[in-house]
Amino acid sequence: MKLSELEGRLPAMYYSSLEPGGPSYYITSPPGRGKTSVVMNFKRIMKRIDPDRKYGIALINGANFTLMTAMGFMVPEKDKHGNTVSVFTMPYWFYDIEDGKPLYEYDGGYIFIDEADKLGLDEKKIVGEAALTKRLGNHNFPPGWVAMFAGNPASSRSGSTKELMHMVNRRCEIAIKDDMESWKHWAEAKSLLPEVITFGNENPQLLFEPMPADNRPWGTPRSVHQTDIHLKSLMKSFGTDKIPTDPLTTEEIAGMIGAPGAAQLIKTIRLGQEVASYEAVLANPETVTLPSKPDGKRLLTYKLAQRVNEKDAPKILKCIQRLEQEFQTIFVRQAVQQNTNLAFVPEVADWCFKNTALLAILNRFKDADE
Repeated sequence: MKLSELEGRLPAMYYSSLEPGGPSYYITSPPGRGKTSVVMNFKRIMKRIDPDRKYGIALINGANFTLMTAMGFMVPEKDKHGNTVSVFTMPYWFYDIEDGKPLYEYDGGYIFIDEADKLGLDEKKIVGEAALTKRLGNHNFPPGWVAMFAGNPASSRSGSTKELMHMVNRRCEIAIKDDMESWKHWAEAKSLLPEVITFGNENPQLLFEPMPADNRPWGTPRSVHQTDIHLKSLMKSFGTDKIPTDPLTTEEIAGMIGAPGAAQLIKTIRLGQEVASYEAVLANPETVTLPSKPDGKRLLTYKLAQRVNEKDAPKILKCIQRLEQEFQTIFVRQAVQQNTNLAFVPEVADWCFKNTALLAILNRFKDADE
C-alpha cells in the first residue's frame, strides 16, 4: 500500500477496529518512510469526514514502553472501610499527544503504538490484549478509542524483537511501498527546499536507497528531510539565502544520506545557483533564459512557486507558460498550496479552467485550506 492510499484508508481502518472483535492494524515499512507522519495526521483526516465529532490521538513508543508505563504508578489509598488498597495513577499515554487532554474528553481516536516491533516480549503480550479487547494493562480504553500499530520488519536491523503469533493473528498487517508521487506531494506541502525536492524527484534510487550492508548513513525520506532541515539551519545561521556547498557542508550531508547522495545533492544545489533568479524572471518573464534540461526546469519551477505572491503571479505565470505542461502543473499546484490566495488571481484561475490538471489542483487547494 502507498502512503497516499494509507491516508485514504485510515478512517475505514478506524471504523473496522471499533467493531467488537474487529482487527487492529499494523503498518510496517523500512525505517524513515513516513508511515508515522501519516498516522499522526488522523485527527485532521477525521475532521474532514466527520466534523461533528472530536477525535484525538495518543502516542506510545514501543522502544521505551515498560510494564510500569502500561499501568501507571501504584499508590496506596484507603477504601470506604479504611482498608489500604492499591490504585494506579493515570498513565502518560492516557492523554492526547497534541492537546494534552485525557482520552475520555474525546469521542474517540487512536492509541498509536509506534515502533511496535521494538516492544519487549512481556510488553508485546500487554499491547496484544489492547489490540483485541481494547484494554491496556489495567486500563480500559474509553468508548471510541482503538489501538493502531507501526514498526519495521526484522530485516531492517532496527532492534526488532521476536514476533508473537497471537499478536499476528489479532491484526491486519499493511506493508508500505515506496512511492514517488506520495513523497513529492508531501515534500511540496512541507515546503522543502526546491533543490531537495528536485534531488528526490531526479534520484529515486537515492531517496529510497536500499539499506547498506556496512551500516553507513543512507538515503530515506526521513534522512533527506533531516538534510533539508540542516541546510535551512545553515542558511539561517550564516544569514544567507544561498545554500552552502563547501566541503564541511558536503561532509555533513554525507553523514545523513551517505556519500553518493551527498554528491548528487550538491550537484543539484549548484544547478539551482545557475538557473535564473526570481528577480530576473519577474523583470523579463518572456525573454529570460530558461533551463534546457528537465532537472533544471523542475528546479526553477519549485524555486518560483515558493516565492510567488499575488502581485507577481501574472508575470511569473507568463514565464512558466513557456515551459511544458508538466512544469506548469507543478508550479500552480505548489504555489496555490503554499498561498491559497493565489487561487483567486484571475490569471491563475483562468489557467486552472483551461487545463486538465484542474481537479488535482483544486483538491490540493482544498486540503491546504482545511
